[in-house]
Amino acid sequence: MSKGTIVYVGHFELPDKNAAAHRVVTIGKIFHQIGYNVAYLGTVRDAEYFDGIRQSDFDENVYEESYPNSTKKWVKSIFDTKNIKTVVDKYNDVKMIILYNVPYATLKAVRRAFKGSGIKIVYDCTEWNSYAEGNILKRCYKKFDEFQVRNFIAKKTDGLIIISSIMNDKYKKGNDSILLLPPMVDLDDKIWHQDRLTHDDTFEFCYAGALGNKEKLDCIIDAFNLLDKPKAMLRVIGIDKESFLKLYPGYETVVNDSNITFMGRLSHEDTVKYVLSCDCYIFIRESTRRNNAGFPTKFVEAYTCGIPIITTNVSDVKKYADITDRVQLLDGTETDGIYNAMKNALTRDNLDKQLDNTFDIKNYIDKSKDWITFAE
Repeated sequence: MSKGTIVYVGHFELPDKNAAAHRVVTIGKIFHQIGYNVAYLGTVRDAEYFDGIRQSDFDENVYEESYPNSTKKWVKSIFDTKNIKTVVDKYNDVKMIILYNVPYATLKAVRRAFKGSGIKIVYDCTEWNSYAEGNILKRCYKKFDEFQVRNFIAKKTDGLIIISSIMNDKYKKGNDSILLLPPMVDLDDKIWHQDRLTHDDTFEFCYAGALGNKEKLDCIIDAFNLLDKPKAMLRVIGIDKESFLKLYPGYETVVNDSNITFMGRLSHEDTVKYVLSCDCYIFIRESTRRNNAGFPTKFVEAYTCGIPIITTNVSDVKKYADITDRVQLLDGTETDGIYNAMKNALTRDNLDKQLDNTFDIKNYIDKSKDWITFAE
């Protein structure tokens, strides 16, 4: 018998189009294990705009709304709770609404809309992000909203799900019901059990991600270019060469190196297959408040694949790097440091690659069960 329904709301694109989707799905699986039904209200970007909500074509408990395609619709979406109410009204046993990285104003609007309902309002916080693309209104609002999320959500929610120890330290004085969950994987999912590809005598570095202000792909390419690399290659997933050159126009000669392969965007399953198959996964981030408050999903996925990793000391990464010899942890983003780590990776003996269960959802069921008692 179900303990009730949890409704998850946010700009995630289900089933697996972004890291947000992977997070809410894995957390949803944990709540299923505990005994709850989970419904989702996510976002679609690649379809013609529509009003209201629609049911997805892959799961009866997944609903979708259009991502706002104008400033007017964007402002309206911040304060409008109609779509959330529509989903909640489809179930007669909703115990909790979890808001994934929504604006602070949305959190307040939801609290008002469900005041006196007995439904617990929880915030799932995975980032303190003040960056936004678009017009000056959006950029200024994003900075203001980040300040509010960072400083005020603890006292405005019945509970918090967070992603890092920095967030825990920030919020623990304002809320007693905090659940720290890093990015997780479900090791029962078939994507982790694909056959690893072979690439002869070539040593393959792999980067998978998007261009943005968190990643330093240019630093990786600079370091790779310094290697004596007759048997080394760099595979870049998620970005095509043309997009990279638009952002870094001075790299035409460098990226035309036959040892660098840009693959563009792939499915999550295909991306994991290449990560499973590489000899060393690499990603570089600066130590900023945003990067330290979050937790890189790509670290979790590469760690799970059981492969060597080169990355920077951000967030809680060191906690997991210290318990294995597979991770080279850098203190900065300087080219020399990345180059030396890549050169060292080339000289190390090949490891027997085995899946690692550190981030498997099974390890987080008990603590989640203890946490959710406040809503029962």
